[in-house]
Amino acid sequence: AETACTAPVQPHDHGCRDEHAHRHAHDSGHEHKHEHGACCGHPGGEMETPAKAVDAGPIPDGYVRSRLRIAQMDCPTEETMIRRKLAGRPDVHSLEFDLMQRVLSVVHAPGVLSGIEAAIRELGMIGEALPEAVGGGRGNAAVHGDDLAPVWPLALGGIAALGAEVAHWASLSEWIAAGLALAAVAVCGTGTYRKGWVALRHGALNINALMSLAVTGALLLRQWPEAAMVMVLFTLAERIEARSLERARRAIRGLLQLAPERATVRQPDGRWIDVPSAEVRLGDRLRVRPGERIALDGIVAAGRSSVDQAPITGESLPVDKAPGDTVFAGTINATGELEVTVTARANDSTLARIIHAVEKAQASRAPIQRFIDRFAARYTPAVVRSEEHTSELQSHLMI
Repeated sequence: AETACTAPVQPHDHGCRDEHAHRHAHDSGHEHKHEHGACCGHPGGEMETPAKAVDAGPIPDGYVRSRLRIAQMDCPTEETMIRRKLAGRPDVHSLEFDLMQRVLSVVHAPGVLSGIEAAIRELGMIGEALPEAVGGGRGNAAVHGDDLAPVWPLALGGIAALGAEVAHWASLSEWIAAGLALAAVAVCGTGTYRKGWVALRHGALNINALMSLAVTGALLLRQWPEAAMVMVLFTLAERIEARSLERARRAIRGLLQLAPERATVRQPDGRWIDVPSAEVRLGDRLRVRPGERIALDGIVAAGRSSVDQAPITGESLPVDKAPGDTVFAGTINATGELEVTVTARANDSTLARIIHAVEKAQASRAPIQRFIDRFAARYTPAVVRSEEHTSELQSHLMI
């Protein structure tokens, strides 16, 4: 287990808790803009990295919060490396990770954001500063398009790896098998080698470092087909994991698009004006015309209509609404005009809770997966150490 937290742990926006350190992070697999669209596997030895606690509560006096979107960060491997890099800085108070949306929130001393961004760049990642979300909303982090890279490098690497296998079993020239294997590793493994080198340079034994060492060892031993196939299968597994996460991201983007960004709100002088939904307060009265989507949860104060609640409840037929009835954000007002008294802010509506549930489900891990992570945390360093001892013993025997 990791070292104890240095600050009280508060629940953050997404309700996820890291089982190993009482911190919050989305522990899902992913796909981000690696060279070939591959995602990182689950962390190996780096699961036990000391890091500060996540604190999504009030910002302490003398500190500010900055939000960075890091396109290369949305799995525990990158999260742990960033923790290792930033947790020891005296000017960093706390870190909060949203791996689903690739957003890092840092509570830090004023004037040090450029240094934090430089430290992230040393890890081969780039942080894009995001504005604080208005009204506690989700901000700009959840509206980016797909980041899936082309599939042709994986297909080309797979063909080359199969060619190396055929050349080996057909007893063709070793140079043919070697050339095909090196081509497969070059096409599929460049990103893995790059990330593995960064991890080793910063003293982390993660899955990328382990795969880099394994494939390099197979190449040095002239096991050409094995080296190529291991790299291709590793890339394929990451691609499948990436596709799964991207589907979850698309689902969340679809949910976010259900609720209008603006609402028509009655002012104290009786006028109706359009304002951002995130700025609407509890108790405000909204006007919803026929055919419009309801922006926020509320209770009908005036008017009668039928409302299509299928996006939220799945009901196949519109539901009649009258004064005193509840309506939900994201549903469609079908016939008459309604006036609705707001009962929940934009970040606490039924739709927002559905989005939170989707993210939590994506971030949660099965018990067997948690066991594998704990096992890998000890297995990976043990394998590397045993290989070092074996090499030393062989050297002594040769002498």
